[in-house]
Amino acid sequence: VGDHVVIANDKRPLEQLINHKESGQVLSALADYQELSGALDQQNQHLFVQPRFLQQTFRDHASKGMRNWFEKSGHTFDKARSAIVYPNKKNRVAHLSARLKFGSSRRASSSVVWSTVLEAPALFAPQVVKGPDGFPYLFVQDKNFKLYQLSKDGKIAWSKKLDGPLLGKIYQLDYYQIGKVNFTFNTEQKIYVVGKDGGNVSNFPIRLSAEASAGMLMIDKARNETEKVFIPSLNKKVYGYMYSGQPLSGWNPKEGLGPVTQSLRYFRQKDREYIISCNDDGIVHFLNRSGNLQFLVNLGSPIVGSIQFDQREGLGVLVVSTEDGKTHVINQEGAFWSKKYMGEDQLNAFITGNFSGDRNQELAFSSTQRIGLATPTDLIMEVPIPCSDGILFTASLEKSPISSLACYCAGAQEIHAFNEKLEAVVGFPLAASTEATICDLFENNEAILVAGGLQRNVFAYRLP
Repeated sequence: VGDHVVIANDKRPLEQLINHKESGQVLSALADYQELSGALDQQNQHLFVQPRFLQQTFRDHASKGMRNWFEKSGHTFDKARSAIVYPNKKNRVAHLSARLKFGSSRRASSSVVWSTVLEAPALFAPQVVKGPDGFPYLFVQDKNFKLYQLSKDGKIAWSKKLDGPLLGKIYQLDYYQIGKVNFTFNTEQKIYVVGKDGGNVSNFPIRLSAEASAGMLMIDKARNETEKVFIPSLNKKVYGYMYSGQPLSGWNPKEGLGPVTQSLRYFRQKDREYIISCNDDGIVHFLNRSGNLQFLVNLGSPIVGSIQFDQREGLGVLVVSTEDGKTHVINQEGAFWSKKYMGEDQLNAFITGNFSGDRNQELAFSSTQRIGLATPTDLIMEVPIPCSDGILFTASLEKSPISSLACYCAGAQEIHAFNEKLEAVVGFPLAASTEATICDLFENNEAILVAGGLQRNVFAYRLP
């Protein structure tokens, strides 16, 4: 690596070192490090740290002068983004000194955390599934249809060849109701239930009644009932199953919903609950658990992206955009209103989130030419889109009060990220072969982006 020979007892650290070196993710390239270390003259013993991880240590071992500073101005420590700790001598007494670099907010530098090579390129965006104990399980499938479960540090725990592409979400399931971790998902042909080690559970996989057109929806227990699974099929029917794979009454099959090529959704608020089906003609069906139609809404144009859930005046509503450029808000009675935010542009992506940083939800759109942000009433901002096939996603943790907007350009194989003014974020675009998943991979409230790379790999990237 450069002029150095590096020896390790595992190839993964070497791969990470090479990836960091090739991408410029090295300490000497950081402006904060250059500034802080340059002020130390001939001092070559020092430790460069992110202060947020050492704040309590600094407080516990502070000198009297520093303790006084903490009492008066300690709140400003939250804005320290980097620090150098180094040994120093004063009056022949050895002690530690620190130099800190402050910014407008406490944001860590972005960097590659790890990279893992697969047997073939990644097929879809990785998925993170929370176990019953909150532990994150990371999954990715390659183009040979092999499914991998990775640890949070990128090591392959197990892999399993499936009969085809994974459709939709992977769900956590306690199949035997004894507190064990199992996972369930489907391909076009089969439903799988696997254990924590990747082994098949019971008589799974089982063959579906008809070829699936989308991934399953699994809804949790209710009134002492067991989990239920709903899968739309290419024959324009939706099939319901008990979690054990047995056909579900009222959904065996459910007809009359039209061609459905996206997973069903579940909506619940207080005593109202619906299973929601969106078909390719722009018709949204609201059904109860028994499969009985409660009402339908005809939007008149195919849906872009997936349904988003929002709150309006304390009540849950559905927000969805269609190819004709309209955005529709549907309430729990089936009433809806529509509005065009992007003129006559044909939309190709739509999501919601608090992107402008004002703690209110905004609507984010992309067309072949523009990305736009809107409040429920007006378009507030727009910029040229970096590609015509951009797929929008939220580049922040689900529980974060402020969302970050990002876009995956499939043709260019790049991930772009934007700040609250829709300006490009430093460190982007990232080269990637799939869309990305954002998760709290290390359970420390730090946003980590995980995506397929261009070198037959999957990588984790720490967001700024």
